Amino acid sequence: MLAALENGHLSGAALDVTSVEPLPEKSALWRAQNLFITPHTSAVSDRLWQRETDLLVDLLEKWFSGREMTNVVDLARGY
Repeated sequence: MLAALENGHLSGAALDVTSVEPLPEKSALWRAQNLFITPHTSAVSDRLWQRETDLLVDLLEKWFSGREMTNVVDLARGY
């Protein structure tokens, strides 16, 4: 991605998460002129807490009633 940003194949990008956290001070990503880096805040909005609450309540209702869960982690697939 960094090479694509530097050579113009990618005009810009935004990162909220990196593979190494915190992103090392010497990382070339910090110097990329067309890269926007946020500290895990890209999902924050005025609706965040209500959406998270709704999701939690839905999952708890499914769990306690024995229904199929959504958003289940599939360790075999790596997510």
